[in-house]
This record gives sequence, structure tokens and C-alpha cells, in this order.
Amino acid sequence: MRTALIIAALTVMVLLVAGPPLVACGDKLLVLGRGFQFKNVNSDYPAVILHYMHSQNTSSADLTDKEKLKPLLTSAGHKLDSFTSARDFEVALRTGKYELVLIDAGDVLEFEEAIQSAPSKPFVLPFVNGGTKKEIAAAKRRFEVVLQAPARGTHLLEKIEIAMEKREKRQRKEGN
Repeated sequence: MRTALIIAALTVMVLLVAGPPLVACGDKLLVLGRGFQFKNVNSDYPAVILHYMHSQNTSSADLTDKEKLKPLLTSAGHKLDSFTSARDFEVALRTGKYELVLIDAGDVLEFEEAIQSAPSKPFVLPFVNGGTKKEIAAAKRRFEVVLQAPARGTHLLEKIEIAMEKREKRQRKEGN
């Protein structure tokens, strides 16, 4: 009798664990032992980002469209300032405190001196717009981190995290 009671209790517990999905409000897809894992979108290194959008560059709408880029970066804890004017961009570099410069790899040469002389010593994160393998490889040799465009939002955020980690390491190295 006691053995039958134990077997019945174990059977009920197994059926409860392996049963149908829970039907609580908002948990329609949750099954015991399974579920969704949401990735944390908050940045470990919230950055103040200076973004240059060359006015003639329209090949990567996700990285040149401020209206799409700003909400994504803001939701991850970053602050974004975007400019389409070269003069305004250079003024912002001289007067602002930016940790990261997001710029087309083709435009980096034009602003290289201004970026290097910026008081805040920002890290350059160039993006390559649909370039060939040779162009991407050349950019990767020249820069520590390169973003291939068009890029998904999560890919952009991952590259920003990597760039900020490298910037922090560079600052520690220079500080010693």
C-alpha cells in the first residue's frame, strides 16, 4: 500500500513537470524547465559616441540614419551625437568629451589628424559599407575593431563593447 502511494506521488510529480505549457497571463509559452533567456542590452561600458554621417553616403541606412541609430544606442546606455557637416564634426571633436568615434572607414583619413589631436582621445570605430573582402581586410589591419555595414543592432552593440574594452585597456597602458 505504501509503495503504491509513493509510485502514485512520483507519477503525479512527473506529469506536472512534463505537462503542457502553463496558461498563466503572459506566460503562454513558458513550460517548466524551459523558457526564454533575454540578453541584457545594457552596456558594460556606456559611451559618449560621436557619429559622422557623410551627407553623400546612403549605402548603409542603419549606420547613417540617426533616427534608427539613436534609440538603439540610448536603450543600451550610450549617448550619441551625430553630425553631417565636416566643420561641425571637427568642432565637436575639439570641444566635446567623446569616448568613441563612429565613422565610415573612407572618411577616417580626412579626419585622422583631428581625431588624434582631440583632447578626449576617442577610440575610432570605423564601419565599412558593403566593401569587398580586400577592403574589409585592409580596414581590419589598420584598425583594432571594424564594423561591417549593414549591421544588425546587436552586432553594432557588440562591436561598441569590444571597442570600449580596447579603449579602456589602451588608457590603462598609457597611464602606467
